[in-house]
Amino acid sequence: MVDDVANSIRTGTARAVSDGSFKDSLGAASFCIVSLETGSYLQGSHTVQGPATSQSAYRSELSGILGIQRLATLLQK
Repeated sequence: MVDDVANSIRTGTARAVSDGSFKDSLGAASFCIVSLETGSYLQGSHTVQGPATSQSAYRSELSGILGIQRLATLLQK
């Protein structure tokens, strides 16, 4: 599964999606990278770090994109 997704990233055939949420000054995000060839996927989620005054829906959405970037980077090592 991990190798399928890593190979798809290398060949440019992987797809990724993320979504962030914000409510009551708290943020969270989830993300997924999928191999189109095999259907294998890896997913993750996390809370968005930072003070309550810095939280927003935009920050949560961007944090999901950062999760994709970090996972893709780790898979290529």
